[in-house]
Amino acid sequence: MQEVIAPNGYILNAQGHFVPKHTMSNYEELKDELVKELIIKAEQISSTVEDLRKHTMSEVGALLATARDKYGIKAGGKRGNISIKSFDGKYLIQISVQDFLTFDERLNLAKELIDTYLKRLTENSPKELQMLISQAFEVDKKGRVTASKILPLMKLKIENEDWKKAMHVIRESLSVESTKNYVRFKKRNELTGEMEPIHLDIAKL
Repeated sequence: MQEVIAPNGYILNAQGHFVPKHTMSNYEELKDELVKELIIKAEQISSTVEDLRKHTMSEVGALLATARDKYGIKAGGKRGNISIKSFDGKYLIQISVQDFLTFDERLNLAKELIDTYLKRLTENSPKELQMLISQAFEVDKKGRVTASKILPLMKLKIENEDWKKAMHVIRESLSVESTKNYVRFKKRNELTGEMEPIHLDIAKL
């Protein structure tokens, strides 16, 4: 989206209207300047952190390529989590791979099968199981179920044909929506010996 530039002597307000700048109070003008100044700095730092993430991924990838050449291993296969440590053991870089899972329309069919199973149990249905299933199929603000709530259902040892069929449908409906790589830097605390994170998230400092 192209940035809207206000005419000379005017400023854009939150409603998208140009208002005379002289109508702003000194406090509002000071606040506006401060917020914009800090946001510019934050965006610059964010860009630097993103450059560091990309550089780290590239350099670690080159290091692994060197290792593959040494041992005659061809590239390929599923990427896993990586941890590399400095020779003195003081520094650690971790790259973790996380898949974000999603379900298609068949998840609704699985819910129908589970409901059928619960109806057959009627009063003998454990309240804990009912609560677990109810919470598992709750949707978030975007109207989607959360995979981390659905997957525990598949670990339950329930010998019922409707239940087992529902779990099979859930597996069939599951797919990887996206994959994200996380980069973490750690440094050893010389007093405790623990590897502590080097925070790049301002909220964690």
